[in-house]
Amino acid sequence: MIVRLVLAIIMVMLVLHLYKRFFKQKPCDTCHKRIANEAVVCHHCNTIQQIQQD
Repeated sequence: MIVRLVLAIIMVMLVLHLYKRFFKQKPCDTCHKRIANEAVVCHHCNTIQQIQQD
């Protein structure tokens, strides 16, 4: 019972990590590779990204 609970928690954490890693990213303005939403500089092409104001 406890083992199933621990496995379920680990699986949920894995899914959330993968979601954040692959689906919560934006493309680079120059090379169009995926980078983090918080990134200011693309490490692929070393360009400064435009900051989007909400």
